[in-house]
Amino acid sequence: MTCCGLEATEVTNYAEKNSALVQALFRSTAVIEFDLDGKSITANQHFLDAVDYSLQQVVGKHHSMFCDPGYVASPAYKEFWNTLEAG
Repeated sequence: MTCCGLEATEVTNYAEKNSALVQALFRSTAVIEFDLDGKSITANQHFLDAVDYSLQQVVGKHHSMFCDPGYVASPAYKEFWNTLEAG
């Protein structure tokens, strides 16, 4: 079996390396995850420490809580979310 010109073993190895890289980033970088509606799903401790919130204070809240109100009201902010929704 091949995918993108790679054999199954190569695909598995590539996926494992990518997973390890992502996990390393989560351990060393402030990360928050949002759904496509802009509501937060989770955040790591680095992010929570940076913004001085608890996980309970951010989960389910909209991305806009971290933005300047002027930006939230702007066409650029709407376009930002439209672009994300479009993939």
